[in-house]
Amino acid sequence: MICSASLALVVASLSGSVADTVPTALVVRVRAEIAARWQVDTAAVQLEWGQWVADSNAAAAPFRLTGGLNEGWFAVTILPAHASPRAVRVHAGTHRNVPTASHALAIGHRLDSLDINMAPAIAWGAPVQNPARDIVGWEVRRPLREGDQLLGPGIAPPVVISTGDSVVLTWAHGGVHVERQGVALQPARQGDQLRVRSGALAVTAFAVAPDTARVGREP
Repeated sequence: MICSASLALVVASLSGSVADTVPTALVVRVRAEIAARWQVDTAAVQLEWGQWVADSNAAAAPFRLTGGLNEGWFAVTILPAHASPRAVRVHAGTHRNVPTASHALAIGHRLDSLDINMAPAIAWGAPVQNPARDIVGWEVRRPLREGDQLLGPGIAPPVVISTGDSVVLTWAHGGVHVERQGVALQPARQGDQLRVRSGALAVTAFAVAPDTARVGREP
């Protein structure tokens, strides 16, 4: 078992990519692992590595890949047989068409299909199946110029529940479905967690639709 104190973390340097100094064999293996997780062609995967310190053991050593949920940031922990583990961050994305603003957009605007162009770019993070359709109705959170990528935090799902709204709380498990009325104690966008008062109880739930919240992630 590896003690966390023994990990020599090599924190990513954001000053630029140093992929040309990382052993090619390691780059190929990490790219293949990420492509398999994302179910995309290996050639589509783009990597930008953090600060790298030369290591002759890294090319063929086993590695552990963790993370990836935060806009494609992974930690690659190299596990050589006769040396201490070390880790480096890597930023992963894919070459694909991404949604961009077809014209300048103001704060508070709700996106519709005419606001969105698709343009080729490196999009960091796991691929989205239908990126343009999925953001129709989202709210612009900061001023956007024509050609800017339509990504968070610049855009976000609209608020579907406001503080004080009457909310239907749903809970389902094993074929049993329960509904109760409640009052939202805070605003929430679709998918956000919020607190809802139902009778004498304050319940944690997730906003799933206007004025509807689900207790627990699974329906």
